[in-house]
Amino acid sequence: MSLWQAEDGATRTLMVDFYKQLKTGIRKDDALQQAKLTYLKNCDALRSSPYFWAGFIASGNMVPLFGRQ
Repeated sequence: MSLWQAEDGATRTLMVDFYKQLKTGIRKDDALQQAKLTYLKNCDALRSSPYFWAGFIASGNMVPLFGRQ
């Protein structure tokens, strides 16, 4: 979920990578963390502001969707 209204481009980038991470079988919170780190590694300086990525948090059951637990 997002804690504030998010910019569309950053949201798309983060969520695409988040779902790619989930498919590897890692926990949901770890998948979100990896997606954020990848986003920060690949974005320009302006879009590295927490406004673009920090509002996304994991909530609820963090058990992986696939594979390992």
